[in-house]
Amino acid sequence: MTKYTDEKTFEQQACLAFVALSVVTATLGFWAKGWLPGTLLTVAMVVIVFLLSRAVERVMEAWETKNYATAVIAGVLGVGFGCIEAGLNHVGLEHLNAEYALAPDWALWPACFFISLVNVFASFGFARAMKDHRQVAPVINPARLLAEKRWNKAA
Repeated sequence: MTKYTDEKTFEQQACLAFVALSVVTATLGFWAKGWLPGTLLTVAMVVIVFLLSRAVERVMEAWETKNYATAVIAGVLGVGFGCIEAGLNHVGLEHLNAEYALAPDWALWPACFFISLVNVFASFGFARAMKDHRQVAPVINPARLLAEKRWNKAA
């Protein structure tokens, strides 16, 4: 039986808060253009970031169970979703940067890809239950050990 470590619920909530912040940041520029593009791209962004937040875990799970085609497909889709999310984040950050001059223009793309990488690896690195690989010594009954020693001598 595979044992797992405890799930990290607080860390999972923090990851979800970051994902929500990413959705808001990415869709701000589209909400400024109207409610229809804002609504459509908010729904698309929510789907993308939630799929993306589980992509690494899915690739690892598929690889461990020797479903290599699924692992490759999930990896390729994860990279594609990461690029799409970075592009949408760029639109939102560009809108914020035009309003408030938060950073130089050259820093927007690295920030967008960093946001995507955090979305990909945050749940995987901080919040998931992991297989427990610690070696646990078996509980040994002294009476049973004595009985086995005597049995082995007699046999």
